[in-house]
Amino acid sequence: MKSLRNLVGALVCLTIFALFTRQVAAANIIQNPGFETGTTSSWTVVGSGFGVGVSVRTPDNGLSAAGTHSAFFSNLVLSTTLGLQQTTPLGSVHAGLVNFSFDLENLLSSNGGAISIDVWDMNSAGAIIDQGVGLPLNAPADSTWHTYGGSYAAPAGTDHLKVELERRS
Repeated sequence: MKSLRNLVGALVCLTIFALFTRQVAAANIIQNPGFETGTTSSWTVVGSGFGVGVSVRTPDNGLSAAGTHSAFFSNLVLSTTLGLQQTTPLGSVHAGLVNFSFDLENLLSSNGGAISIDVWDMNSAGAIIDQGVGLPLNAPADSTWHTYGGSYAAPAGTDHLKVELERRS
C-alpha cells in the first residue's frame, strides 16, 4: 500500500477545520468539517481533472476529529494545484480574533509539492478585503496525523471568510 501511495503522490488531509470568531462561545463555522457526510458536500474542489481529484475516505481521521472520515487529495499530474475551498455563511465573522485549527496527514509523495492554507476576509458583498492568513505548511511526509492552527485579527468590515487548503505538485 505504501508503494502505491508513493506512486500516486497523494495527500490525506483535513478531517476537521474549525474557524472561530471572538464570541462568548466559539463555534465551528465550517460546514461538513470532518467530511462525515461521506462526500465533499459544501466544499468546492478546485483543480480536479484527469489524474487529479479529492475523495472522502474512511476509517481514517485526525487527532482532534470525532468521526471516521477524511478528504484524500490525489495528484497524479505534476504542476497541478488541487484544493478544497469553502465560503462561510454571511455574517459569520466580524472584526476581531479568528482562530483556526485542522488535522493533516501528509503521505509520501513521488511528485513532491507544497501544501498551504489560505483564508480571505470578505465583506458582506462578497469582495475580498484582505488575505487574513496564507501559510505554506511544512507538513512532514511521515504518514502521521498532525494538528495545525493559529489565529489572526480580522479587519473592520469583515463579514465572512473564504477558506482554502491546497496542494501544489
